[in-house]
Amino acid sequence: MTEDSLRRALQALALIAADDVEGGHKLVRDDSSRVCAWVHAHVHRIQGDPFGALYFYLRARKPIGRGAHELERRAIEAALTSLLKKPDDARAAG
Repeated sequence: MTEDSLRRALQALALIAADDVEGGHKLVRDDSSRVCAWVHAHVHRIQGDPFGALYFYLRARKPIGRGAHELERRAIEAALTSLLKKPDDARAAG
């Protein structure tokens, strides 16, 4: 995972929070990182596409999201923000 991917995923989550799901989707759909796959899964869940969501949850190696979309978005955002604050060595391992 690169810092660019991490920042792209966080930017996509900010767009999603502002009700621009398609804008968030455009940011993550061409990034093959696990962090962007996680956000991509969340987008497909919001769009009502459970099969697309499942595919991206598996690529991200994350459990399938359940419950309210906003709560999941906040949880993803918190997890990614904590990665951004880690030193480069720890981020590469996570």
